[in-house]
Order: sequence, then C-alpha cells, then structure tokens
Amino acid sequence: MRGVVEPLPPGGPAAGFNDYLDNLGVRRKFARGQILREEESPGWFQQFCTRAEARLEKILHLGLQDHPAEDSLYVGMVLGAKAVLSTDQQNAFMRSGTFHIFSISGLHVGVIAAALHLLFRVVRLPRSPATILTLLILWLYVQITGGSSPAVRSLLMIAFLLGRQAFRLPGNRLAALVASALATLLLDPRQLFSTGFQMSYSVVIALVVMGVPLTEKWRAAWRPFALLPKTDWRWYHHRLDQAGHWLLAGGAGSWVAFLASAASGIGYFQLFSPSSLLANLIIIPLSTVAIYGGFLSLLCGLGGLSLLSVPFNLAAALLIKLMDWLVQHGTAVPAMFFPAHFRHAWMAPAAIVAMTALMLAGVAGRWSRRYGGYWPPAVLLALILILGVKFG
Repeated sequence: MRGVVEPLPPGGPAAGFNDYLDNLGVRRKFARGQILREEESPGWFQQFCTRAEARLEKILHLGLQDHPAEDSLYVGMVLGAKAVLSTDQQNAFMRSGTFHIFSISGLHVGVIAAALHLLFRVVRLPRSPATILTLLILWLYVQITGGSSPAVRSLLMIAFLLGRQAFRLPGNRLAALVASALATLLLDPRQLFSTGFQMSYSVVIALVVMGVPLTEKWRAAWRPFALLPKTDWRWYHHRLDQAGHWLLAGGAGSWVAFLASAASGIGYFQLFSPSSLLANLIIIPLSTVAIYGGFLSLLCGLGGLSLLSVPFNLAAALLIKLMDWLVQHGTAVPAMFFPAHFRHAWMAPAAIVAMTALMLAGVAGRWSRRYGGYWPPAVLLALILILGVKFG
C-alpha cells in the first residue's frame, strides 16, 4: 500500500478512544491509502472466517434496518466490532467502566459456553463430548470474530475450567486460571506486558479468590424469612429470597471487580470510575441477556429459520437501547468518573501486583477476622488513591 502514516493526536482523559488505542500500542493511523498489489492471498480458512462473519452480521441485522444506532451496538456487542460505535458511545462506555462488553472476552465466551452447555444438556449429550464440541465451537467463534488477544485468553480460561470439570482432573479454579495464564504466555510471552493480560487475570483471579467466598458469606447472611418454616413459604417468599441471592452475588462480584480494576483504569486509561460499581451491576446482566438473544438469533438463522431471528434481534435491540440510554445519561451525572493518573508510571503495575498479592494472602488466610476479613483490599485501594493518584 501507499499512503500517509500520521500519529494519533495526543491527549489526556478527554481524548477517549484515542487513549484506549494508545494503551493497546496503536499510536499511528494510515490515511489516504492506496492498494498497489496483493503480496499473498488469504488462505481458505481466512476466507471462510470472512464469509462466516459476513453471514453472522447479516443474521444480526434482520429486523433492525430502521434502528441503525441499536443495530451498530448490537453487532459490536455480539461480534466485537468496536469500530461501529460512535465517539460519544465509546467515551460513555469507557467512563462507566463497561466498555469491556464490546470486546470479545470472558463475558462473551462465558455466555456462549453456558448457552451451549444448556443446549447439549437438552439433547442429552454426554459431558465429555459436549465439552469437546463446546470448545470447538468457541474456538471457531473466536477465529471468526478476529482472534483478538482478549478472546484467545478467555478461550484458554474457559478451556482449562471446563476441561478440569468434564474430565475430573485434580485442581481447582485458581489452578486452572494459572494454567491458562501459563499457556497464554507460552504462546506469546509479550502478553505479560500488555494491558489486557494484566487487567484480565488480575480481575478474574480476584473474582475467584475473593468474589466467590464473599458471595457465599453474604448469601449465608441473607435470611429474610428466618422465623418462617420454608414449607410454609408462598411463591413471593421464594421469589424475594432468589432476588436477594442474585443481588448479593452481583454486588459482591461488582465490588471485587472494582477493587481489582481501579488501579488498571487509572494507570492505563487515566480514569477513576466509581460509577462502575453500579454500572456493571446493571449493564452486565442486560448485556448477558442481549448476547443470549444474539446467540439464539444466530442459531435460528444458521438453521434456516431466519424469520425467528427477527424477534430475538428486536428484543436484544430494546435492551441495548436501554443500556445506551443508561450509560449516556449516567456518565453525565457529576462525580460518576474523574480524570486521574498516578504520580509515577511504575505505580500502576505495582498497585496491580500489590492488590492481587493481598487477595491471594486473604484467601490463604481464609479471609479470617484475625487478618482483617475482607477489608484489607478496600484499605489498600484507599491508600493508593490518597498517596499515589492525582485527580484532575
């Protein structure tokens, strides 16, 4: 090709998506390009992936021709096409701490894995063949959507977690995550220094070592009808009990993810987003249902039942419109996010390592009161914000 290579304009937190690209190592753009010749034609598999992606996009567009804004967000969420988001949308989702829903990552791979697991249970496929088939479909999905580093990392995480359960291998979830991290680094050692690798594994490890026991602790304390025998409960007693368990699980996960990701957000995106606590609690369930809708739409479309794809697309678009409205208006509220940066560049990775080490120490001590219970990570984050961060 022939063209002009230009640097992306520098800027602070207001630069928005350019900052996101800068943290991925993308600091220049190729403008006014002209294709001179093709050095090597794409192989059959690359051509297959390109045709498959076009086919999937066509299915997701069904019924949404009159809703271009929701259509673009829908395709971006299910297939990871972030380029279809407007600058205002990109900045709003980044400031709310929910931009990860547009990157094919653990949320997408996990939701599709859960949907496939349910589908194979319905058809009574044995566990081991179901696991192998699930991983093959997930691998194909990752390749069709571009094979990005976050998607490959998530696939490896799911592969080790599902493999341990399906084949009854020794170990636990933390061991499976460590094994997936080792496999990721063996494939590409440079991942260790990437923003995505550090953020992904620090947050997922935090959810495993702190999120799971904290959820169990909060759920055990939730006893709204302790004086009423469970045999005497009416339907609304059961629904309220289930809603409380769901909210407590979501709240624990959101709180732990906030603790684990705050330093990363400040260090790599120059943003501190307290709103992510509430935003993720609301946006992740909505986006999960929307991804389920996309999966069902694709399943119907690929099965030759395109007419059935339309209601799933419309339902997902309605949820996405609600999400977009909530994020756009939510980030406009004062104190939802703050421009922030560390006083020294080395503080960002040091803070991530310190938080992860503290959580590992907490689970090693079984989060006992003798060592402060679940409070030390919150205290550490407060110290980081007070001593190491400049706001504004």
